[in-house]
Amino acid sequence: MNKKPIINIIQQQALQTPENIALVCDAASYTYRDLIANANNITQQIIKNGLDREDVVGILIARNQWMAIAPVGVLAAGIVPMSAWSFAPTRAIRQIPAPSTSIRNVP
Repeated sequence: MNKKPIINIIQQQALQTPENIALVCDAASYTYRDLIANANNITQQIIKNGLDREDVVGILIARNQWMAIAPVGVLAAGIVPMSAWSFAPTRAIRQIPAPSTSIRNVP
């Protein structure tokens, strides 16, 4: 059994096979290189906003490729993501605490 953190496994796979398909969403496919490049944008936004390992990062996102990419970016920053998808019931979304820092306009 592999006891490495999942982010280390993903990053190792990206180094070994950067052109292999990592993610397929609808008609689009993303290589490991694409996955890491997009995830790194999120990681940089987290760092830029001063978040660290003690913070919780909530992800509210539509059902698309970013459901897989965003958590990779958060994990790469050393933070555990808390996911809340936009198709969750409104009542459940209202129970999510208001963010102290909001990262918007991530590609």
